[in-house]
Amino acid sequence: MKLVIFKDYLGNNSKTGSPVSIKADDLDRNFKMCFLLPDDQGIYKISSTEQGSNLYFEAYGLAATWQEIDICVDGTPKKMMVLGTDPYENT
Repeated sequence: MKLVIFKDYLGNNSKTGSPVSIKADDLDRNFKMCFLLPDDQGIYKISSTEQGSNLYFEAYGLAATWQEIDICVDGTPKKMMVLGTDPYENT
């Protein structure tokens, strides 16, 4: 597939002064050529489909998801969302 450079559209239409339009097929084709790069540190994995991509986060082989934790800020109880794993035994 050849990536369409939309800057080239401007060059073609600038002589006429007419508004620039980009073909939907070109936009769709360019979008399908975009993809996430693999993670070389092992933090996430990618699952891609025609509709897009999903990222799956891991820490030492455990699934990492949003976790709510209780904290204290200047004596006031608060909650915080962090990306982490379910609790596990310290071995």
